Amino acid sequence: MNRMTKWLLLALFSFNAMAQNLKSPEYIQLSTQNVYDVEIIVFAYNTALPNVQTYVNKPIFDTSLAYQLDFNDEDLPLVKKADAQENENQYTIDIEAKDEGVLALAWFEHDASQFQLNNLWEKLLTNPSTTPLLHRAWRQPETLFESPEFVNIKAVNRIVDNIITENETYPDGTLQGQVALSKGRYMHFTNQINLFRTTNTADDVVVGDTKNIIFSLTERKQVKSGELHYFDNPWFGALVKITQFKGEQTHE
Repeated sequence: MNRMTKWLLLALFSFNAMAQNLKSPEYIQLSTQNVYDVEIIVFAYNTALPNVQTYVNKPIFDTSLAYQLDFNDEDLPLVKKADAQENENQYTIDIEAKDEGVLALAWFEHDASQFQLNNLWEKLLTNPSTTPLLHRAWRQPETLFESPEFVNIKAVNRIVDNIITENETYPDGTLQGQVALSKGRYMHFTNQINLFRTTNTADDVVVGDTKNIIFSLTERKQVKSGELHYFDNPWFGALVKITQFKGEQTHE
């Protein structure tokens, strides 16, 4: 099998996997589940890389079951009443009342106009010690702590559209992984993200082979709505804000 055929097959498999895991926006019964906005920034530290001869790459996370989210392209109402008539579009939602008739739209991507952490992104851009890699936000319900539902994470314009394996070399700063917001007694956020950095394996950088050094962020901790949470290791980190969706008033 030549290299071109291999890449075509990998791209086709990746497309099918994404199609299978594309999570369409859906309405959540707010009397049984809360809905949250999740915003995440992932950045790399501009520190010296470890010795490629002695560093052992971290395992690559399996993200085959993680959701691929889409935008609310159909412009579905963000909240609605289960018994509302099709043309009824003027009412006030009281989420705190836990009315069984209140539904909120979830599992969709936010565009940049909904970001709350733009100031932090700008600070990371101008900080000589950091390189920001990814900034995303979406709306989702809380999922079960015992079986969390993951959202796929990958760096925009940095990741090659194929299956991530240890047998290929990926561009410096590539991110691939998954994150989950779950709740048991308390709410938790889980990171399972790989960062791919590139380094040269020979003294002569002109003829030396380029190789990936693979890091991982695996921290999970308790989080609270409305607070900024920080996850990191010596090589890269994430800033995460969870905000409970409180509803809105819709009108003509």
